[in-house]
Amino acid sequence: MTSSDWKIFEKSPEEREEEEMYRACRVAAVSYAAGRLRSSGQIRRKLEQEDFSDAVKERVLHEMAGGGYCKDREICRSLMRVRRGRKAESHLALQKRLERHLVPREIILEELDAYPSDRILAYEYLDSLTDELICAYYSAHGPEEKKKAAARLVRKAAGRGFHYRPVLDWIREQGKYYEDS
Repeated sequence: MTSSDWKIFEKSPEEREEEEMYRACRVAAVSYAAGRLRSSGQIRRKLEQEDFSDAVKERVLHEMAGGGYCKDREICRSLMRVRRGRKAESHLALQKRLERHLVPREIILEELDAYPSDRILAYEYLDSLTDELICAYYSAHGPEEKKKAAARLVRKAAGRGFHYRPVLDWIREQGKYYEDS
């Protein structure tokens, strides 16, 4: 092999610049995502702050997703696990919270399908509240006081994105326990 053959394998200045940009983009993305739960959207937003070409960003994001750096599903599951009981939220409220974390919509919807229904979450939330609210409802004298106490329970649950129907059903079920005891 002669020295002139080596020139065939030498990269052009454009190719070298592209490769250098790719390495810099990958280093920026990995250092941002390493050791933390980061969604693909968060990594994309971070790379958009830098001056990399779109093709390089897409290549890096694709490789990072394959390498396990984009933790979209883990973020969904982690937030859903935390947002139970006293911190329970409706599916819509959880969806909005996950969208703020820049998790792709398709992944959010898939994960929410496997999550308990709004009714179950509303019951968990209401069960975790102090008995003060439910006691106020059942110790109310007259329909007007009962209506006010029920409205407080509904407002409390509505603050978490729950519809009023599960709240009223929960009140009725609690009434059975209060009547039996």
